[in-house]
Amino acid sequence: MGNRKYGFIILFIFLFVFLFFGYVYLVNRKVQEERLTHDVEVFAKQDFLKDRTFSSSNVYFQYKDVEFLIEKYIDSFYCQYDKVMSYADDKKLTSLLSVSNYLEDGPNFDNSLEYVEEVRNKFNNDINKLYRFSKKDKIIKFSEKSSLSTYYKKIFVSSFTNSSLLLKLQSYDEFFLESENQMNNVFNTIINTLNFLKSNQDNWKIENNEIQFSTEELVNQYNYLVSTVI
Repeated sequence: MGNRKYGFIILFIFLFVFLFFGYVYLVNRKVQEERLTHDVEVFAKQDFLKDRTFSSSNVYFQYKDVEFLIEKYIDSFYCQYDKVMSYADDKKLTSLLSVSNYLEDGPNFDNSLEYVEEVRNKFNNDINKLYRFSKKDKIIKFSEKSSLSTYYKKIFVSSFTNSSLLLKLQSYDEFFLESENQMNNVFNTIINTLNFLKSNQDNWKIENNEIQFSTEELVNQYNYLVSTVI
């Protein structure tokens, strides 16, 4: 009887300790998740095109890893943004509408037209990738590639979808759309101008480092075409 009594006491103590630490674990998890939510909301107020790190962090252990992964995602977003914006600095694009290129690649402009189409396809592909960062499926795929456990991967995804973070990323889409329209305008202008010169190749020439047309009407058409990009 004595052994059974002591065994019951030990079992009771074990269950008490198990329940106590289980309770502490659940309470701590709740606290950490609330702190993470707070950190994310503060983070979502930042301009990610200028600042991509948490200004304050009140979590630890794997919740800290979730914040690191959020920063990594936002940094990837910025890198893609920077890549898209770099197309506007492509000097070769605007140089296609230069006297030197007219002499080099005219009057058919096969190389120039091929280059514009190549760059435009790359640009459209890259900006579409940029738009994807504000989509839930992109966030889920990003989490799946991480080393976080399944539970914390879900925390990572919910940190976006249940906070202002996703709305913050979506708020950039209008600005990206403006940039997309501007670049496509550049592409279209260059293509239209080169095709104009190609179809009128017998009515223009280069003299004194300037393009000269046979009629005033052609001059006006050419000036109108290039005015939107130069």
